[in-house]
Amino acid sequence: MTEQLATMPAIDVMRLSIVTSVPEFHPEYAAFVAFPVFGFLIHHPDGPIVIDTGIGLGNEAIDVLYGHESVRLIDEINRLGVDERDVLLVANSHLHFDHCGQNHELSCPIAVQQTEVEAAQVPFYTVPAWAAISAERARLLDGDSELAPGVEALLTPGHTPGHQAIVIRAADEAVVIAAQCIFRGDEWNSGPAAANLHDPSWRGAAADSIERLRALHPRRVLLSHASELRFTT
Repeated sequence: MTEQLATMPAIDVMRLSIVTSVPEFHPEYAAFVAFPVFGFLIHHPDGPIVIDTGIGLGNEAIDVLYGHESVRLIDEINRLGVDERDVLLVANSHLHFDHCGQNHELSCPIAVQQTEVEAAQVPFYTVPAWAAISAERARLLDGDSELAPGVEALLTPGHTPGHQAIVIRAADEAVVIAAQCIFRGDEWNSGPAAANLHDPSWRGAAADSIERLRALHPRRVLLSHASELRFTT
């Protein structure tokens, strides 16, 4: 199992939607004209694993508010050579609407932190219909958890109370799907941006989460809304 994981292409990046118009209320409005929303596909010997599912389709309020351009999740999965019926697991980094919007397109279990499910009950946190996970599909996690051999979810609160990053270990290397633990790459070294915090009281937790990921000395760090970071070892 470990050998297969080490020799396979561990991660393909799926672009699930592109935000073409950032609302003025968005914390990053002044810095960005547009930014991507990425999901990720892990090719694993046990089956494909999808990390985050982008923005859902057909919600008039979200469509008007964000003016974005969405791509159907299944089309992206198929483009990468994967039959959606073969997907082993979805893991949501968190339950904001742009990360869980197409969960319903798949039928596999969904791994998410219990803390995040609780946070998502607060009004205006997300689109409730997109974040809702049936009992049959829910794989609720309580902190760091193995998702599959070589693939681990790490609790990384800060952006949200139950945010999780995904670590893929192959041979002696680690690839980190940091998701929105950081919004922009410079936060990897400079610390969490105020605009990316759940609220100001989470700054310490966010800084600790970034440091946890830095301590892994990953080769690649994949982000939900910015280009990936690459390091040499």
